[in-house]
Amino acid sequence: NVLLSFSQFEREIIGERIRDKFSASKRKGIWTGGVVPLGYFLQGKKLVPCAKQEKIIRNIYNGYLELGSVSKLKRKLDSEKDIVLYATSEGQRSVEYSRGRLYKILKNPVYIGRVVYLGKEYEGQHVSIVCKEVWEAVQKKLFSQTASLKKKEKNSDPLRGKIFDVHGVPYSPSYTKKNGLKYRYYLHQNALQYKEIHETVTSRFPGPVFEDFISQKISEWLTSPRIIKGLGGVYGSDRCETISYRIRKNYSKQLALLSIRKVVVDKSDLRISIDQVQLSEGLSKWCDIELGTMALNEFEFSIPYKVIRSRNGTVEIVAPRSGANDIFCSLNGNIEMHIESYILRDMHFDGKPIEQIAIDNSMSPKTVLKLINSTFLFRSNA
Repeated sequence: NVLLSFSQFEREIIGERIRDKFSASKRKGIWTGGVVPLGYFLQGKKLVPCAKQEKIIRNIYNGYLELGSVSKLKRKLDSEKDIVLYATSEGQRSVEYSRGRLYKILKNPVYIGRVVYLGKEYEGQHVSIVCKEVWEAVQKKLFSQTASLKKKEKNSDPLRGKIFDVHGVPYSPSYTKKNGLKYRYYLHQNALQYKEIHETVTSRFPGPVFEDFISQKISEWLTSPRIIKGLGGVYGSDRCETISYRIRKNYSKQLALLSIRKVVVDKSDLRISIDQVQLSEGLSKWCDIELGTMALNEFEFSIPYKVIRSRNGTVEIVAPRSGANDIFCSLNGNIEMHIESYILRDMHFDGKPIEQIAIDNSMSPKTVLKLINSTFLFRSNA
């Protein structure tokens, strides 16, 4: 133990000396290693401007000042097809432009002859590529275009990081402003990066409309008879009607969106995965219900969807309808609930009283009658 203590102490001393050495080198403006920035190459552990690449850097800075937008600058550079090379230990590798990389270049003080260490800038020993006036103009423009530093509202984008397409590419929150109003969207990453989008992928969803649609479908799933029976595992089957009443009375959009683990977007279907822990905490908090024991696959379900635009220009997300004779093509809700409704109707047509059906299925007679009556509401559009 004594030897181990001395070894640990020695490692800490070595680490502290290395950090001090790095700090001293940076204060002297010495390049201490890492990926060589675009526009330079290493010569005797010193950054030296590269004649071909420094022209690209100046074009990036001047192009941003001219266009005033990194997105427009990216499109311009892509059309010019400039070759971007980054130095590596094995030579050079080509790297395509991206908005993130362009932002990093525009904010890197190495191009005005400075080095950064632990958030502090020091005068470097290398030659600058961009003049100080251009650098300050770019920084001023970047700061003016930065989003407001005011604290964002909580849950302004409740599905951030939870929406993906079938290929695993995420949808990111975005917004636009028109006539003083802010419109939120969930935008496909390929659309943000101006890349090609597969024809089967929906490029964007209007934020509030998409969230309302998902919340409604989770409500229908959560109040379906099968799920209610699963929730009744703690209370007992005789309390299922009470649980259903509590959920319908206290259900909120916030509960639904917080309980979502993942949404996978297909061309015509949404596959929703529910986080059991979040759902349990939400039901306990808002509905005073303890989550019963359910099989794992009960927490995943799919729903069909269709994006339509109304005559006044508003975008809506709806469950698709069909004119086919098969009633399940025209259902606007949870299919399991409709299947159970037809099963209850067949029981009643076989001569079983409503009261007995209610007792056998842990429902009230009123609920059984309502479900049976709903089976007569479906009609073919033919």
